[in-house]
Formats: sequence, structure tokens, C-alpha cells
Amino acid sequence: MNKLLAVFEKHLVPTMEKVNRYIWVSTLKDAIMQTLPMTLLGSIFCVLTVPADLLGWTWFSNFWTPWQWTMGLLAVFIAVLVPLNYLEKRKLRRQRVAGIMASVSCFIIIVNPSIVEEGALGLAQSLLGAGGMLAAILSGIYTSLVMERFGKFTFFKEDSAIPDFVRTWFDQMLPCGLCVLATWIVVDLCGISVFNILQTIFSPIGNILQTPYGMVLYCLL
Repeated sequence: MNKLLAVFEKHLVPTMEKVNRYIWVSTLKDAIMQTLPMTLLGSIFCVLTVPADLLGWTWFSNFWTPWQWTMGLLAVFIAVLVPLNYLEKRKLRRQRVAGIMASVSCFIIIVNPSIVEEGALGLAQSLLGAGGMLAAILSGIYTSLVMERFGKFTFFKEDSAIPDFVRTWFDQMLPCGLCVLATWIVVDLCGISVFNILQTIFSPIGNILQTPYGMVLYCLL
């Protein structure tokens, strides 16, 4: 056992440390860790549903509703936190708010809400939770890269008399517009279900992790 641990320390640990310092790995790690307060709160609400569901206590409050508004919004939190963390690491603080808004918009487009009545959108609650995590991560990465690409872009000259906050509004319209329009064209106009593609690509990984061998591999990593 000591020899095995020595091999891990010599070969595996340095490699994992390098991977951990990679900006996207640290960004996703930080985003997921930052959701823990709401995740733990949702877990408490989940436990509190046991008396009503298992014992049939009709007088006991149903805590599934607050669960939906905590852990049930996990994907929305990720869509916000990924661009927030990435742009912070890239020292693009002025682009953070615009990046967050664009990421959430792209996420909603990708999970493909349906029209439930004239002029109204319907969205399955499950897609806002863990079921929409992959779409949220993709939205966050995509918008972060676009916002970074246009980080120093401006329509105006340095000596422009227009106030800085007004110039910021107009400068951020272009990357936000590109994010939303490109996602809308792909998902809506071209009819490409990005959400289903993500589920298809990553479902084998989920299936493997549900096996004993997959769990051992997961714990090892």
C-alpha cells in the first residue's frame, strides 16, 4: 500500500496539481463550490419532506417548494457563477455583469422552453436544477469566451465626450448580442437541440459512474 501511495505522490499528484491550476478547471470548481450553501439548504428541505411523504402527515408542511427554489435552481446558479469567476480571473471586472446576463439568456435558450399559451413561455423546473447543469456550464463557458474576446473592444475613441458608463453600455451590447443571437439561431432557427446533444454525449459517463467500477474510479480521481 505504501508503494502504491508513493507512486501516486510521485506521478499522479503533480499532474493533478497542474490540471487543478488550469483556469477552466479552477473556474468550474469554484463555481460548483460556491453553490454549496444553497445545495446544503436544499438538502435540509429534502430531509424535511420525509414526514409528509413517508408518514403521510397531511398537516405537516410540504418542503418540496423551498427545495425547488434552492437546489432546484442549481443550473441557474452555475450559469451565473461560471462567467463571474472566469472574467474575475481574467481581470475583466467590467464585463462580469454583462457576461452573467448573457449566460443566463443563452442557458434559457438552450434548455428550450416551450410556448404554453400565446405570448407566454413554459419551462420545466427540472431543467433549472441538476438536469440543466451541462447546459449551464456550456452557456457560461461560451459567453465567457465571447466577453473576453471583446474585453478591450470599444466603439468610441479615448477622447470621446460620452460618459464612461454610457460607453460601457454600448460596448457590451455587441458581445451580448452575439451570444444571444448565435444561440437563438442554432437552437431555434436551425432546430439543433443542444440540450439533447449534451445529454447524449455525457450519458455514458453517468452510466459508468453508477457501476461499482465507476464509483471506484470516481473516488480515485
